Amino acid sequence: ASQWITGPEARNHAQQLRARVDAMISSWKTVLKDDPQFTARNSSGELLSAQPHLFIISRREAQDMSAFKISKRPSGAEWLQTQSLEDALSILYKRGLYDVMIEAGPQLSAQFIESNLVAEIWHYMGSQYLGGEQSSFQALNSGKIPGRQFKNKSLTQLSDNDFLLILKA
Repeated sequence: ASQWITGPEARNHAQQLRARVDAMISSWKTVLKDDPQFTARNSSGELLSAQPHLFIISRREAQDMSAFKISKRPSGAEWLQTQSLEDALSILYKRGLYDVMIEAGPQLSAQFIESNLVAEIWHYMGSQYLGGEQSSFQALNSGKIPGRQFKNKSLTQLSDNDFLLILKA
């Protein structure tokens, strides 16, 4: 089985989006489960010159990240211990990091959506879906997010996947 839930064209598209943002946020759970690189690369796998800052947010104390791929990123990864998502975004804002991508599993992604902290959703649709039946994250696949005001902006076909841009209404 493939480690990818998206096709090559969608992955390349996501790399270009990573290069456009100031920072990325993920969770320790995502790092433990997937060991992602969280880098922006071209279609040949080479690093792009623009690399977002990476923050791993958690309520827990900092963990040793040296055994994971994120420790080898050009700009490394920073542990951000916080009790609230608002506080995490405030810290990034004070550092001049305004355009932030959340690249995480369904739990953290849904928390950002449900906390009304998301302006855009970049959603890749394919044959595999993530998240539980009741989560806001899973609701993206049906095009409806309970209790949230979003509207579909555009749909782009990327070979094996569709890319849906959803904006806050």
